[in-house]
Amino acid sequence: MRTRLPIVTKIANPMLTKMYRIMYHYTVIKTLPITKAREELPTLVDKASKLLDEYVITVNGIPTAILMSVSEYESWKETMEILSDPQLVSAIHEGEEDLKKKKVYDWEKIKKDFHLDV
Repeated sequence: MRTRLPIVTKIANPMLTKMYRIMYHYTVIKTLPITKAREELPTLVDKASKLLDEYVITVNGIPTAILMSVSEYESWKETMEILSDPQLVSAIHEGEEDLKKKKVYDWEKIKKDFHLDV
């Protein structure tokens, strides 16, 4: 059932286009027509939930929907929220630069200095 995804130039939903491109480049996902997805839906949902399998469902050969576990979906949403916040992305880059420069602090020392009981 694993197949290479075709290069798609036109998908109705822009968010699906973006997700399709990301998933195509970073994972091997399964593509199946909606008729096959209907027949195997309980199995597909079980595999998505337990094995984190992901499926692109096509209608007339065009990727139209994605089936994935709730945990994967929530992870995607959280990533999109982070990446859409320029201040947060900047803070992440700043933290990465601090790590490269070894500009870090010992957590145990911080807790002691600030009387934190964490």
